[in-house]
Amino acid sequence: MNDRKNKVSEYFRSIASNIDKAYLSWANSQKAEFPQLFRNIEGKDALDPTYQHAARYGLTLITHTIHEIWSYAGDIVGHDVDEERGKSNDNFLHLTSMEFLPKEVARHCISSSRLLTYQATANQAAADDSSELISDIDFSKALIDMFATDGKMWDSLFMHACEEFGLGTVPDRSIYVPLQYRRDVYKKLLATLFSSFESIESADSGFKLIRDVHEALADKVGVTAFRNLAATRPCTPNGCSMHSYHYEHSLCQYD
Repeated sequence: MNDRKNKVSEYFRSIASNIDKAYLSWANSQKAEFPQLFRNIEGKDALDPTYQHAARYGLTLITHTIHEIWSYAGDIVGHDVDEERGKSNDNFLHLTSMEFLPKEVARHCISSSRLLTYQATANQAAADDSSELISDIDFSKALIDMFATDGKMWDSLFMHACEEFGLGTVPDRSIYVPLQYRRDVYKKLLATLFSSFESIESADSGFKLIRDVHEALADKVGVTAFRNLAATRPCTPNGCSMHSYHYEHSLCQYD
């Protein structure tokens, strides 16, 4: 039990740290373009905590969704691709060229991420009595700025996140969380974020605000995951990152 708790804490710290590092490097590179990302505190520029919180929330939901999509693709496609039969691979290539399967999986994964927000709310630690709690109005404004599908800020953040995390292709090792720990890790991430909200309703209203970009990205990842897995054969355990999602569903699980 303690080993599991330690693993959850390890993955929690890793993904939280990597999201923060990616956001900081992006914000610093975009200081002139998006000055609202910073506040002047005692004569020095510091990250605006509301925008940083919005980025943490949005990227946490998005990376969870992408993990889930790849796991479903690995489960549905991986075992057949693992067979030494070219015809099986051809059938899956044909199947994934019809977008209904990856789109259905993407929609299911979005629902799974939203359910996770409710579970995290139920497990939320009591918030401190602090004047720094984030109001729904401020949080919503930051989310709209950062995650509007037709916004310059989202385009810029997305391109950076793709480079850092592989959002549009295969999730990078830096944000990889194995299936057996994933729900607990993401509940812990979200519950930690929720403890800074003035009103816990911000969690669900925030989900609704980023739904468009969430759905568009999930559709793209769904198609990519199925096509890539169907077009290749799994390597050995601990091989390429793409096939970690296949091995999650076999006896070859690895951390």
